[in-house]
Amino acid sequence: MVVHAFGQTADMDPIMKIAQAHRLKVIEDAACALGAGYRNLPAGSIGDIAAVSFHARKNITCGEGGAVLTNNQKYADRVRSLSCFGIKPAYQRQHKFEIPSFRSLGYNYKLSDINAAIVIAQLKRYPSLTKRRLALVKIYDTLLKECPYLTVPFHPKAAFHVYQTYAVVLKPAIDRNKLILSLREEGVETQIGTYSACIQPVYHSTDRCPRSLYLYRHSLALPLYPGLAENDVKTVAHKLKEHIYRQVKRK
Repeated sequence: MVVHAFGQTADMDPIMKIAQAHRLKVIEDAACALGAGYRNLPAGSIGDIAAVSFHARKNITCGEGGAVLTNNQKYADRVRSLSCFGIKPAYQRQHKFEIPSFRSLGYNYKLSDINAAIVIAQLKRYPSLTKRRLALVKIYDTLLKECPYLTVPFHPKAAFHVYQTYAVVLKPAIDRNKLILSLREEGVETQIGTYSACIQPVYHSTDRCPRSLYLYRHSLALPLYPGLAENDVKTVAHKLKEHIYRQVKRK
């Protein structure tokens, strides 16, 4: 299972090579990467099956829910059955009278018609919404890339990044949590960039993954959405650098 984080695809070539060598199936967690691409292939089309999310923070949203993507008919039929109590969905039975039978244990994972209509309407606007995001990202990059106490997001040439999240990585000298609180006091809402699964209590894990721990402790997600004004982006960048330098000066 491969996670495409923040709107950017993972480096899929070596992953697919390993999967093919060992006859493994590849599941793409493309929750944040709808519209992203890798070597001209859309995120979600590279592996065997993929999932995208329509959660409120995603680039396309209807508040909650998601979709499964696959070009394998067997997988598609199985997922549809699982999402609909273990029976055939109504649209597959609409042209003939058929009393459905419950052949497996399923769930009620159907997206409502109203939510689906919202998603379809947003999909029609997605190219323009993405273009706007990328324009705002360019401003962030320009204003922040010279700050020595943070690193702006990396964008490999092989990938098309849709920036579901604009997350910078702070140097260890900066207290990320204090920065979030001080920015909030000035009306700038930020959040941690990502979690580290190895330290979450639910897994009872003794593993320690130093890179994920570092990102968990030092990544910072900045405001980014198509309706954000360019002046607001400039304000966020200015305030971020101001509060970073305040911390540095105190030390």
